[in-house]
Amino acid sequence: MKTGVRSLFVTLPLRGEPDQIPPYGPLAVMRALSEAGYPDTDLYHMDVIRPSRDHALKHIENLAPDVLAISAPVSTSYEPCKFFSLETKKRLPETKIVVGGNLTASAEILLRKAGVDFCVLGEGEEASASLFDWIASGQSTEHLRHIRGLAYLDNGRVVNTGYARPLSKEKIWRVNWDFLDDRCFNHSFRRIGDLKPYSLRFSEFFPYAEGRIENLLPADRDRLTKRFTYMACSKGCINRCTFCHRFVKGIRIQPVELVIQRIREVVDRFDVGALIFSDECFGASRKWLLAFCEAIKPLGLLWKVGGMRSDCVTREIISLMKESGCRSINYGLESGSQPILNVMEKHASLEDNLNAVRWTIQSGLSTVPQVVLGMPGETNSTVQETSEMVATCMTVARSQRTSRVSMTRAQALPGSPLYEFVRSTGQIGQTLEEEEEYLLRVSDCDASDTKSALNFTQAPREVWLSWTLVLMATIYHRYKLRFGPEHYYNEQFGAGGRPSLLQLFKNRDLDGLFKAFPEVAYRLRGILWLRHIPRIARREGIWEGFRALWKNLSYCLRHATGTTRPFEYKSLRKKLDKDLENAYFGTPEMVSLRKGQ
Repeated sequence: MKTGVRSLFVTLPLRGEPDQIPPYGPLAVMRALSEAGYPDTDLYHMDVIRPSRDHALKHIENLAPDVLAISAPVSTSYEPCKFFSLETKKRLPETKIVVGGNLTASAEILLRKAGVDFCVLGEGEEASASLFDWIASGQSTEHLRHIRGLAYLDNGRVVNTGYARPLSKEKIWRVNWDFLDDRCFNHSFRRIGDLKPYSLRFSEFFPYAEGRIENLLPADRDRLTKRFTYMACSKGCINRCTFCHRFVKGIRIQPVELVIQRIREVVDRFDVGALIFSDECFGASRKWLLAFCEAIKPLGLLWKVGGMRSDCVTREIISLMKESGCRSINYGLESGSQPILNVMEKHASLEDNLNAVRWTIQSGLSTVPQVVLGMPGETNSTVQETSEMVATCMTVARSQRTSRVSMTRAQALPGSPLYEFVRSTGQIGQTLEEEEEYLLRVSDCDASDTKSALNFTQAPREVWLSWTLVLMATIYHRYKLRFGPEHYYNEQFGAGGRPSLLQLFKNRDLDGLFKAFPEVAYRLRGILWLRHIPRIARREGIWEGFRALWKNLSYCLRHATGTTRPFEYKSLRKKLDKDLENAYFGTPEMVSLRKGQ
């Protein structure tokens, strides 16, 4: 057994609520290190524990690891990553700081600005074991160049040894659950019965129950004492959407027999009765999916699919999934405008999107339409197309709840064509300092955060901000028309009924006004941006308010008359590769990371 390298893996606390998905990345690397002869490794799951920064630093300092491994699966984790890296270096200057995850698409910034010693590029199991061998042996830095999957500084220059070798499909997501302590286990393996009946998760497992425990079938009542958790059957995706950072190439799907073996492990060990499959592209292989449904059915589990392509399903497949225990399927519809789908390089049609949602709901399963607003080329017209598509999805059946829509704004993440396109057009600076400024700006922010988000469209910011309201106004209007006032108001306000106009104004409840008067909101959807003008006038003065009013009116008039600046609706990747001279600029060591896989 090898000795002499003690490691501590940490997850970063992000956003308001801890992520319930078990930390598969760190757990998989920790298992690989143990098997490679480095068992002296611990997990500090800060995302769940949520300690103060002082307390966390004291914990790290007390353990004094030889390697502090920071898991940074999202690029919005830069600020806490930088903080813990620099502060650990102050207290423990001999400790090596290693960062893994998608944030390492910004490897040069991490190495030069955040005090990081090594970035792991791609899957970390083999690269980390080889790095630990190097640390334990005390060899020269020249030997590092032979380890694939690393970025580091050598005499002030960035060295990129290439992406890590991809693991075989049998070796992905291999974890050792013993690294989870009781607190982290209870967070990632919750009791089904602890879910609130009106929560989204409850409705995903029991879509027929309408949010009522008393409506559950006897067999489902028996499941309430069991736990649910997240798993993945594959890694990667068959597509390369231009807003997505691809850190692994293609897709690898685990053999059905291995998936069932791992499912049986968590069922027997942790009394799991329901699973959420967090794959990016579940069921990409029809042959695999048919075999999986046949194999999981005897286990009697409930399961949900978190991400599936709309062009991968048929009525028959959805029916088969339901018979096997599936209760919910979510699709990344992204847009209801074909030109925007082209910009995204989605390779799915509007017909695919509508059919998948319609078939899913008609089969009695739950689904939540997921859309992304604000890609380059987005306009009032494309937003209205998306709004109409989502409204159609929400009016397939009375069981749909108008609040169950996932809306995010396009967010430029390093390593994605969207990020490079925005960088090439000047909205994100080209120097390391300017790029770091952007990473700090979006740190700990999700894609719905309007304060940190950039507007990538020709529309003024106030129009851009109003697009989520346009979408909801369209949904409310269409839902009330489809199912009548009584059902609509009961769904919106419950037994108390619609509040009075005076009460809504008194409480300054804009969302309530939208819900209470959907016809008015729908008719005014083209000027909903006006709500932002008084705020500008109060904050910046009357003159700035008038300027903002004129700018937004001018855009709307130009758009209505077709005189806005033309935009070619083709893939952003194709624009970068063929149309822009300064695309993917930077050092050769960074270009491969900027392009992704």
